[in-house]
Amino acid sequence: MVWDEERQKTLIDSIKQSYPIGSILLYEARFEQNKVIYEIVDGLQRSKSLLDYNHRRLQFYAVERLISWTVAVAPTEQSMASHLYGIKPLRV
Repeated sequence: MVWDEERQKTLIDSIKQSYPIGSILLYEARFEQNKVIYEIVDGLQRSKSLLDYNHRRLQFYAVERLISWTVAVAPTEQSMASHLYGIKPLRV
C-alpha cells in the first residue's frame, strides 16, 4: 500500500499539531567489517512521507493556505514561516 498525497499531508499536519503518529520500527542488521544497515520493519509509509516532506515542503500546502496562515500567525511564527518556506508576511 502506498499513501496518496492527502494521507501524507495529514501525517505532516498531525506532527505539526503534536499529535502522536506511532513508532517507526527498525531492524539493525550487521554485516562484515562492522557495517550496520537499518531496515524498516514498520512505518515505511510514514518514513517515506517524512522524506518527501523534507525534499519538497511547499508542495504539501496549497498557496492559499500558506498565505492565510502567514497573515494569521504571531510575529515570531511569521519569521519562522519566512525562514522555512520563503514566505514574506503580507501587509494588509
